[in-house]
Amino acid sequence: MKTGTTVRARAAACAALGVFGIVMPLGAVVPQGWSPTAVAQAAPGENLAPDPSGSNSLSRGDLPAPSTEKKAKPDPIYSSCEQVWDQGKGPIYEGQPGYSTFLDPDHNGVACDR
Repeated sequence: MKTGTTVRARAAACAALGVFGIVMPLGAVVPQGWSPTAVAQAAPGENLAPDPSGSNSLSRGDLPAPSTEKKAKPDPIYSSCEQVWDQGKGPIYEGQPGYSTFLDPDHNGVACDR
């Protein structure tokens, strides 16, 4: 069959052309500006703006020093008043770290009051 050999030949040509064989079928018109020739590429670092110090390196000395400020401790989160009392804390007043309306059932502004 002549059709079978044509299909096989086109399949082999598509496989040889890779993705372009699938995207652009054989015999398709190539738009102007598309060229099968290689395009020159810039060398690595050629497009970088010049560094004022005279080098384009990113060595460890170029990084900013880590901050020396102390990080704030997160507020404690208590699941029950027993946990507060076991740690020797309490009562906890509204506005203090660890206060929660969950721990203040009578909503008087004092959590874990005995």
